[in-house]
Amino acid sequence: MIEEHIRLLKEDVDIPNLEHGRALGELPEWFDKEKFKRGQKFFADNYYALFVSKLCGLLVTLSMPRVLKILMMTQRSSKPHTAFKRYFSTISHMLLWYNGDILDKNSWAFKSLTEVYTKHAAANKRGLNEKTGSLSQSSLALTQFGFMGFGVLMPHKLGIVIDDPKDLEGFIHFWRTIGYLIGVDDRYNICRGNVEETRELCRRMLEEIFWPLLKTPSKDFTEMTTALLHGMWAIIPFIDVEGFMSFTYSLAGLEVNPFSNWYSSGIYNFQKFIHETLLTNWFFGRIARIFLNFEMWLAVLITSKFPFLAHLSLGMPISGKMDY
Repeated sequence: MIEEHIRLLKEDVDIPNLEHGRALGELPEWFDKEKFKRGQKFFADNYYALFVSKLCGLLVTLSMPRVLKILMMTQRSSKPHTAFKRYFSTISHMLLWYNGDILDKNSWAFKSLTEVYTKHAAANKRGLNEKTGSLSQSSLALTQFGFMGFGVLMPHKLGIVIDDPKDLEGFIHFWRTIGYLIGVDDRYNICRGNVEETRELCRRMLEEIFWPLLKTPSKDFTEMTTALLHGMWAIIPFIDVEGFMSFTYSLAGLEVNPFSNWYSSGIYNFQKFIHETLLTNWFFGRIARIFLNFEMWLAVLITSKFPFLAHLSLGMPISGKMDY
């Protein structure tokens, strides 16, 4: 089954990413409310580590040629200010899903899922009309990796605490459900029915699909990831492009290139210390996790309400509350 799934993902054929026979917001028959809520709590308990995991995963998925082509076409991610607005919007949607009630059609979480589903349909239509390619089922499924792949594959390298194996099951079920609701067909959905199969599939994806792309990155990939990380300075002021890209490559199991300056090297080593040593310590890890979770939550909240660092770092007016 894993072999067939990998084959489908590698083919990357233009199969529309929306199932027209599916009602918008209709939950799958396999949906489990308790597992979904457990996945939400798992994120709350590991807010900081999973936020970093998501950013690393996002950088990795930007290596996909089809995704890069669509992003370059929209011209909404190639500059720091556009990358910031686009990906802060992505973060905001994600947080609505983690914190909201998708069963309530009047909730912000449900409205957010509807908006994302609609935007995917619009991107498909535009890509097909302009002959730049649609956001295929395989591309959308591979993008799932950005949200949950490293959290499932490398929890120990991120300092993610798993008190009960059912917590990780809930996390996978959460993203399996979200994937379904934004248009991923079950044949392509990389969040499978159990942890072992999902982890093995993610490992195969990383090694067979993402590794070759990351080892020989395109010019567009470098441009896009640099713009994104420069933009993310508005949320995480100490972020460093070279340091964070090196951390991402290390997390992916790839060789890290020699650093061009001491600051990037210092940021990289400090980040590895936080995730691999501090957060994994039985005593100090609990204290650090509470502090870092709160610090990241506060940074996102301040950025959403009063984006003054975005004004300062991006050199452009970003007025009022950030759009979700």
